[in-house]
Amino acid sequence: MLVICESCNKKFIIDDDLIPESGRLLQCGSCEHKWFFQKKNKEDQNIEKTINKKNIKKKVQKIQKFNIEENEEIHNNSDETIDSDSKKIKKKINFFKTFVVLIISIIALILILDTFKEPLSAHIPNIKITLTNLYLTLNDISLFLKDLIK
Repeated sequence: MLVICESCNKKFIIDDDLIPESGRLLQCGSCEHKWFFQKKNKEDQNIEKTINKKNIKKKVQKIQKFNIEENEEIHNNSDETIDSDSKKIKKKINFFKTFVVLIISIIALILILDTFKEPLSAHIPNIKITLTNLYLTLNDISLFLKDLIK
C-alpha cells in the first residue's frame, strides 16, 4: 500500500496487513510528522483516481494554454520590460558562462603548449619566452583577484 505523508508528501510503501480496518497512527520517517491513517474503500480509491485524472487533464490544459499565451507575448510584445529584463539576465548569465569557459580553455591551451614546448620550439621560435610571459600574466591576474577578494 502506498502511503503519502501529509506534511512533506514523501511516499512510503507499507504492507497492508500492518494497518487495521479501524486505522493506525503513522509517523513520517523523514519529517517526523504524525497523522492518523485509515484504509480507503475501493470505491473511494476509484473516485480519487478519476478526480486525479480530471485534475491532471485540467492542469495540463492550463500549462499548455499558459505556454501558448507566453509564447505569443514574447513574439508579439518584445518591447515589454519584463521580457527584456529576463532576456538581459539570460544574456548576462550566458556571457559569464562563456567567459569562464574561455578562460579555462586558454589556461588549458597554455598548459598543453608548456607540456610540448621542447618539440614545438623547433617549429615556433621563442615559444619558451612567450610561455614564460603568459605564466607571469596569469600570476599577475591571480594576485589581482586575490587583492580584490581581501
